[in-house]
Amino acid sequence: MITTSKIRFNQHAFFSATLPVKISDAQIKRHINDQRVRQLKDVRCPLYLRFNASRTGGTWRFYRYEAGKQYSYRIAKYPGTQAKDIMDVVSAVSVQIAKGKAIECNRFETVDQLVDWHVQRQCTLKRSTKERLNNLKSMAETHVMSLFHGITITDMDHQKIDSALI
Repeated sequence: MITTSKIRFNQHAFFSATLPVKISDAQIKRHINDQRVRQLKDVRCPLYLRFNASRTGGTWRFYRYEAGKQYSYRIAKYPGTQAKDIMDVVSAVSVQIAKGKAIECNRFETVDQLVDWHVQRQCTLKRSTKERLNNLKSMAETHVMSLFHGITITDMDHQKIDSALI
């Protein structure tokens, strides 16, 4: 009597959380929804794209190795900075690191962050009258920030502005 048994393979057992690829927009789209892949590593340089928990984007990280130590720099956010543009950013970051300058990733992700920054900046510049600043704060809080709350800058287009404001 011959018995057959089914063998099941664990498809997650031999899959790395870091996937070395030549990073492109096509590679990102291919792997962004795959929960087994935590990050993509570019094979050309020490550049990683680490996906966020919601799998809607991620953070570009550049690594530098010196004297046996590893230094990590957060250089941009995805999808704010696309794969086709990231090599220009890497070049600029490499120059900044060579000069010994600090690297910062200060990009606005949502419209509310941008509007809030603008209001804070106008208040610190002190170029406008108190009445003008009060009007600006009121307009930002009452209208703009409430209408565009949570909308990412990359999702903003003419139609959303037209339908919400006009």
